[in-house]
Amino acid sequence: MLDLNEIALFVPVARNGSFTETARRLGTPSNTLSHRLQKLENQLGTRLLQRPTRKLTLLTLAKHFTSSA
Repeated sequence: MLDLNEIALFVPVARNGSFTETARRLGTPSNTLSHRLQKLENQLGTRLLQRPTRKLTLLTLAKHFTSSA
């Protein structure tokens, strides 16, 4: 079952394009945020974000999530 808390964390990460910036705004450690979003991806059975060293890239399913949020 999907955890709405993880989805609620995903939307600002997708909009900001950054774990660090989102974590700062939410007052949450960025590694905690990253782990929670990995949990969401595992629940969905697909990756939502491509995680290079700098800027996050939304993958196809993630674009559908953010357009609906």
